[in-house]
Amino acid sequence: MKTETTSNKEGGNAKIDELWLITGVCFVVCATFWLGTASQLQDFWPTIQNAFVVLAICYTVERVVVVSLPCLQRPHVTLHFGFGIVQNIIYVATFLASPSTFAEIWTSVYFGYYLWTWIVLVAHHQELFTIFRIFFTVHHTVSFFITGTWILVAAHCDCPYNLYLLRGIVLWLAADIWGYILNFTRSIYPGIPVRTIRRLQLMVFVMDRIQKSSAYIQAIAITHGNMNTLDWVVLGTGFFNDILDASFQVHSLYSYYRKEQNHPESEKTHDSDNNIESNATPNSSILAALGNDSQTTTTGKIPKPFVSSPPELKDLLLLPEFDKTTQWELLPKDFQRLTQERLKLVAQTGAFQISRGPGMGSGNTTEPEAFMRLLDAFHWAGLFDLSLFDVVGVHAIGGNVVFIHGDDSQLAENRTNIDQIEDVYCFGATELAHGSNLKQIQTIAEFDDKTNEVVLITPSSTACKYWIGNSTFVADYVVVLSRLVVKGEEQGIGWLRVPLWKNKDKTECFPGIHVRDTGAKAGCNGIGNGCITFDHVRLPRSALLSRFCQVDENGDFQSALSSSDLFLRSIQTFVLERIGVATAAIGCAKSAIHVALSYAAVRHQFGPDGDEVPLISYPMHQRRLISHAVRLFVGKATVDRIGRAAQESFHPYEFGADRKKLHAESCLVKAFASWESFAAAQEARELCGGHSFAATSQLGMA
Repeated sequence: MKTETTSNKEGGNAKIDELWLITGVCFVVCATFWLGTASQLQDFWPTIQNAFVVLAICYTVERVVVVSLPCLQRPHVTLHFGFGIVQNIIYVATFLASPSTFAEIWTSVYFGYYLWTWIVLVAHHQELFTIFRIFFTVHHTVSFFITGTWILVAAHCDCPYNLYLLRGIVLWLAADIWGYILNFTRSIYPGIPVRTIRRLQLMVFVMDRIQKSSAYIQAIAITHGNMNTLDWVVLGTGFFNDILDASFQVHSLYSYYRKEQNHPESEKTHDSDNNIESNATPNSSILAALGNDSQTTTTGKIPKPFVSSPPELKDLLLLPEFDKTTQWELLPKDFQRLTQERLKLVAQTGAFQISRGPGMGSGNTTEPEAFMRLLDAFHWAGLFDLSLFDVVGVHAIGGNVVFIHGDDSQLAENRTNIDQIEDVYCFGATELAHGSNLKQIQTIAEFDDKTNEVVLITPSSTACKYWIGNSTFVADYVVVLSRLVVKGEEQGIGWLRVPLWKNKDKTECFPGIHVRDTGAKAGCNGIGNGCITFDHVRLPRSALLSRFCQVDENGDFQSALSSSDLFLRSIQTFVLERIGVATAAIGCAKSAIHVALSYAAVRHQFGPDGDEVPLISYPMHQRRLISHAVRLFVGKATVDRIGRAAQESFHPYEFGADRKKLHAESCLVKAFASWESFAAAQEARELCGGHSFAATSQLGMA
């Protein structure tokens, strides 16, 4: 019944959005027709001037509000918005006071604006996704030269602006108000669903294009083409820039709607998307933000002052589908299913493309900062929910094994499915009796010469692959670390890629493979940990990841490496695992410190003069929290430095001195981050008292 109600509500919202879209289009079409056909436009000019004033006020308010928001994390963004306020004041105030003065200075102001934004793009290009970096670079470069052309033509041509064209210019500039209103709305309501945002973007696109078209109509139709050289240059170059903008916007909207058609389930509401069979029914407040008091609990809005993130991933984590309160109302199995559905949504952002890892393919040369964005994605997953990080992180480690140890044909076959998380992986290294000492693992991969197959064997109960994340019913494949035995001789250890399930429902394993759940856990119940055993499982020879060692058709083992070197290559994948765990642990601890600081700001106790003061006023309270915050910031900077070193110097097929140093540093930073994160979370629990037991605080999970 609840699902039906939610569906009806969603349908109603869709109809309202469509109604607003149709109404807005009709209004602008009528206004455009009026502007294009009125023979005495100057008679109505005071009314239009008032409209410009309203637009200017909206624009200025939006700029001021955005600049004042505390969540902005880049100083140049604040400067950029501040420059926009000054620019708007110059445009509108000058035009209303003296159109002739406006005609003299507006091109210079426009030129300076694009010069500034172009400098910002060059200095911070790595913060944009590739497609946006390309577009904004082209757009602002073209605009930069276009405005320069306007200035040169005006300087060498004794022909003042046509007044009607000048009014068209102001109308053209004011068309940006539609985008500003959308940004203003998104600033106030950051949890707007993606589908609604896309509809609003479509409406903004239509309004913007129609209003700019009306500017051209006013410039050409009303003046009957009676324009001078400068007028035609401005008109033509402006039209060219609009075509460039429109083509990108159409491409962006088309890409979204094509993705929506291919993955319609990604836009469902939480209740309809997760019709889970459980005695615990999801709370009707699932569409609300996390917590009852935004001042004392984490509110579903991820703590913003700490790190940057892939924008699409951050926006996704704010959607109702990722409401953190839900997990406390679900059984562990149901929570795992919910996390699996969240994994599907996360996969669509592309934030966790494992080929961005150090040394993994062309991503290193075309996207120098790609690996750092991958680490930021891990960091945000840790801020949001460790269960989600565990699911994505384990897949990343398993997929990274394929990228490092697979030969060229194996990489080509599996790269896309791993990057897009179409095939989910788990990591089968640890055994019940062996963990860190991987040289002594007991699982055997023996090659059968007669059938040209690999026989995977768990020789004893203590040799089972134990506590394997994602293995219960999420993962499609497991990468298994095993002892390689060829013609009765042990050749060292190597990795095999093993499919787990016979059917898509993941209810029946392949013959000889046995997967069982390890049982209930005290936390992180969104990921299923299992025990995997192999009872003489027969696999094709291609199951062996063959970058560093191969078994030919004659059953002969081939490798250019010694047994010890082969082991060193086998553990290279742990570099990504260690760095990823470190950044996620720091993210989780930052969330805990954020909660404790928020609580300390609103909880009052005894003051020196009898009046109450907030806990944060106590020096000891400050010392206990801020000291951890500082160490976490230093830890994040250290992780980023090691991540950059991995991106720049790591090569998966070499093991030199730099590689050994990176291996040691990744071990140390994982240990430091884990210890410090645990200490920070424990401090936060103690300083929040009994409130730390509240599920919505997430302190019990930190």
